[in-house]
Amino acid sequence: MKKVPVKKTWYHSVSDHYKSLKLQHKKKMFRLKAKLFLTVILPFLILVLGAEVLRTFIQIKIRKLFTRPLPKD
Repeated sequence: MKKVPVKKTWYHSVSDHYKSLKLQHKKKMFRLKAKLFLTVILPFLILVLGAEVLRTFIQIKIRKLFTRPLPKD
């Protein structure tokens, strides 16, 4: 038995169109957030992490330098 095609009402056609636009907007916003994260936030985090590593490295080197015994002349 074949199903008879049912014509969509104006409400269903508008609702389907709205859903498709909403999905497109959602995808576009995800891409925007991903680009923002990869171009702004991630490099900033790498820079901050690098600064902390450098600070710790300098502290270790200074501590080693000043904990050596003094040379006797």
